[in-house]
Amino acid sequence: MDLMKGHRPIVVGVDGSAESDAALLWAVGEAALRDLPLQVIAALDVPIGRSRVGRAPVAQTASGDADVALTRAGQYASARLAADRVATEFASGSPVRTLCRAAATAELVVVSSHQPQLRQSVGHSVAAHASCPVIVVRARSAATHSRLVVGSDGSEESDHALAFAFDEAVRRGASVEVVHSWRPMASESSYRRWNKRAEENFQQQLRDSVAPYRTKYPDVPVVERVLEGSPVDQLARRSDQADLVVVGSRGLGRIVGRLLGSVSQGLLDRAQCPVAVLKNEW
Repeated sequence: MDLMKGHRPIVVGVDGSAESDAALLWAVGEAALRDLPLQVIAALDVPIGRSRVGRAPVAQTASGDADVALTRAGQYASARLAADRVATEFASGSPVRTLCRAAATAELVVVSSHQPQLRQSVGHSVAAHASCPVIVVRARSAATHSRLVVGSDGSEESDHALAFAFDEAVRRGASVEVVHSWRPMASESSYRRWNKRAEENFQQQLRDSVAPYRTKYPDVPVVERVLEGSPVDQLARRSDQADLVVVGSRGLGRIVGRLLGSVSQGLLDRAQCPVAVLKNEW
């Protein structure tokens, strides 16, 4: 596709659902913010068979629905971006494999959270396997908070998340809240001194992690929080007042849950706003 030449596109998967429409809206916004082309993909993986009423092959009916969804999505995107910056693609095969192949040459992939695939959603699977950042979007929310939340634990992966969050905040004119969560050893008084020292160490670690980004992005308002509790609980709680939650993932193994990581997987299930998952350097 000529419009993609020399540019890494924003890729979005569509299927005609309300959640898919929300993902499309987010992807169009990302393409506009980044001045990048948009690649809209509808992928269909349906076995050949007969419908229950016996009037048309299941695959043919599903293909027609997907084609309508793709056409509508392409028209929506072209009306909001330059028409020569939008490409549509219908793919026959697994949505996960199709979107992950597209991710190899994409700036980022946007996908809805709802579409099921066996025990995990397409969003979970793409976030686990794609080679670029993935944003998983829930149903559309009209509220805009101008605030991004990012999880940080001092790891290389969370540093990738910080880089993405600050870059995104500049584009959106948003603030950044950086959250480090930890669990005290115990509540007994004998552990009080250890817990206090641990909290102070985590606060210093967080300051050190954020410092380079404060310097690089001096105009981005930043709040740092060290909070007791699980990362999933704390980040999910803040997601209802955020436009985006950003996390790094260092999951290992072949099973989606392990490959994605427990924090990322938990947030995709519980967050009230879109979630960006970073596995590689941004």
